Amino acid sequence: MEEFLNKNNLEHLHKIFNDENIDEISLLPLLSEEHIKLLIPSIGYQIKFKRALTTIINPPSNAGVDNYYAMICCILILDLYRVPKECKNYLLNSGYNTVH
Repeated sequence: MEEFLNKNNLEHLHKIFNDENIDEISLLPLLSEEHIKLLIPSIGYQIKFKRALTTIINPPSNAGVDNYYAMICCILILDLYRVPKECKNYLLNSGYNTVH
């Protein structure tokens, strides 16, 4: 928790979160709007906290690398199950090769 707050320039909130026993990052996405308002009275810091929270809920990914490995995995699985070439081409060209 301390690392998350420090990384997002919210280190002054560490004591508040600690006092409320919010000591795991996995708890943060469970906070309601009301919880956030009670913990962080400053609107500016509420916004900064919510922005930082989005990195936990929707972590940035390296989509190019992820898609590359997903494509390789798809090809290997299709080969393993001996899927005909026509079906493979259809599946790989119809959007099933993207990582979401």
